[in-house]
Amino acid sequence: MCNPYIGQIRFRRVDFDKIPPDAYGVYGVWFGKRCLYVGKAEDQPIAARLTQHWRATHNPELADWVRAKGSDLRVAYLAVDD
Repeated sequence: MCNPYIGQIRFRRVDFDKIPPDAYGVYGVWFGKRCLYVGKAEDQPIAARLTQHWRATHNPELADWVRAKGSDLRVAYLAVDD
């Protein structure tokens, strides 16, 4: 059975620690009402995946947003245990 957990944090490294360490699922990076990026954390926890984006994302458009807006970005995520 699936037990979803929905959360929202600021796109700041310190806030990634607010996500349960064993949370896997999907996430979106937002600026205001605009969704900039959607990702899936299947092989590693959501917090670990977000840390990779924060350090050096593979997506050039997201990298531009992170440099320009940084902690003004938000992350919405859906963690599932199944």
